[in-house]
Amino acid sequence: MKYLLANLLFWFTALGFALKTEASLPIQLEANNARFNRHTGINIYEGQVIALQGTATLNADQVTTYSDEKNNLKELIAMGNPARYTTQLQTDKPPLIATAQTIKYHLKEGYIELIGHAHAQQGADTIQGPHLIYQLAEQTLSAPTEPAGRTTITLHPKKEV
Repeated sequence: MKYLLANLLFWFTALGFALKTEASLPIQLEANNARFNRHTGINIYEGQVIALQGTATLNADQVTTYSDEKNNLKELIAMGNPARYTTQLQTDKPPLIATAQTIKYHLKEGYIELIGHAHAQQGADTIQGPHLIYQLAEQTLSAPTEPAGRTTITLHPKKEV
């Protein structure tokens, strides 16, 4: 059980770590259509949206960003069929791939949600369920009880050299 928790925490720590360490890098967004509203701080990107920041890539059908009065990003919501986040954490490890119908990154509150057919994979190890929540500061992962289904975890033993 300890091994299982260590692996799960590694994946989601890696997801949060990539987001936190690369947070000072610029985000490049590409989309077929974009709408900006400086008064509300809500920006909407639609159509084959690609967001790049360092080694991280987010692909979605639509991305909505919410900024404060100083234009600091507070929240990012990506929706797709599915929305997909990938990052290469270490050159000698497989990339981390996370998908869900909706990916919410709550910057101010410090957590990430994968909602609707949530799935995270690194190499052959996977976790999937209807809803996954990762708290960045606490480095904790939770899969709340959902009427939509159960959470499934598949871990493969590490080969000793």
